[in-house]
Amino acid sequence: MRHCTQLHWQPILLVVMGMTGQNKIGQKLIGSNVFWISQNIAVPVLVIPAGTRFEKIKNIGLALPLLPDMKNYIPEMAIKSVLEKLNANLMVVNVGEKSDNRSKATLYAGLSDIFHLFDELVPSYHFLTNKNTLNSLLEFSEDNHVDILISISGKEGILQRLLKPSISKNLAYRSQIPLLLYRAKD
Repeated sequence: MRHCTQLHWQPILLVVMGMTGQNKIGQKLIGSNVFWISQNIAVPVLVIPAGTRFEKIKNIGLALPLLPDMKNYIPEMAIKSVLEKLNANLMVVNVGEKSDNRSKATLYAGLSDIFHLFDELVPSYHFLTNKNTLNSLLEFSEDNHVDILISISGKEGILQRLLKPSISKNLAYRSQIPLLLYRAKD
């Protein structure tokens, strides 16, 4: 008589992937896999740069663009869950382009959403003015001792165009801190 062991499956809550600093081709290959996965699975992907030291997480940066109806794109409950578990300071960082041609109504709607999405966590708000978003985020992260940077990876449409996936990819390649990627809501 055979015994069957009953398995108790737990849902996957997070995928952790490392970014090695081997060479540019290796980074691109691993980076392509990281971003394909982050855009095609429903759980967040934590990208850990080579040489990262694990310490208590004190400061988390959340990179968000100014979008009207942002609440329709941002997986706020999933992000809030992680933020509450880590009990870290939240810094909401605007990553929109200063010189774009959006109307004031669009900008105000985006600001309203940014201020209301995570308000109960009492974040600090930061608006980057440098035209080079990637360098601005890297400098901000270093200057403000950000331990993890959260970015939203858009699948298709407006969020993808505004968040520019290449910025998230380049952050993962160049950042010395972990990057937590969430997929935008469908």
